[in-house]
Amino acid sequence: MKLKYILNAILFVLALSFLSMCIFKTTELSLKCMQFAVSISCIGAMFSTKRYRYIFASIALIIIGISF
Repeated sequence: MKLKYILNAILFVLALSFLSMCIFKTTELSLKCMQFAVSISCIGAMFSTKRYRYIFASIALIIIGISF
């Protein structure tokens, strides 16, 4: 049960950091869209059921890998 809270905390920090980078950092539009997509998928993973949580988290990790 505690692992769920740790995962939610990590996802929340990731969502906030990517959302703040999207808003405050001056980059090109495609990178801003990727950062916004990562933050949305992290938020989706926080509030989804157990089955979809891993799908949203996987999408976030794939987008992070593509953006770097």
